[in-house]
Amino acid sequence: QSLAELDKEATKVEPEQANIDDLVTVTAVFTKAVFMPEEATLGSNTVVWRQSDAAKQTWVGEVAKLKASDTEQVLNLTIDKFSDELGNSGVVQTKTSAVKVTPLIEVTEPSDATDSNISTMRFSGTTKRFENSAKLTLTITPLVSDPLVAGMPTETVTVNDGQWQSGEMDLSGLSN
Repeated sequence: QSLAELDKEATKVEPEQANIDDLVTVTAVFTKAVFMPEEATLGSNTVVWRQSDAAKQTWVGEVAKLKASDTEQVLNLTIDKFSDELGNSGVVQTKTSAVKVTPLIEVTEPSDATDSNISTMRFSGTTKRFENSAKLTLTITPLVSDPLVAGMPTETVTVNDGQWQSGEMDLSGLSN
């Protein structure tokens, strides 16, 4: 008789891409009925199963507020300490890349634009969950009330240790 295993294809984490502090639902499907797993994590988050004393093939649980480090792009689902109806203990099961964690780009407020610096503006900021050397495209656009301006500056910046910075950008084509 084979041990119960996690059906990795049928097992789902929703949403598939989540923000920090999101509620995440885990639907774990096993190859046969098991009693509630005693340990389940999504990255470093504990999955809390909906209680039941019966053995079930599908278990549904939640992570109330998803947490991840500033560098974690995906989280693995790991389930351990479960047994089937005959008392056979299952071995630890892992679904890799079970959920993607939304990356974040923050822009540091630039200095005030004046007639003397409008042609040499610089922009910078920070990122979370981007790899070193990741390329970001920075495009400066007018405010919604401004008319669109052809040829507005665009620059590709490179992430380095969670930081990025543009070179000088000429914004003199903007109306205000």
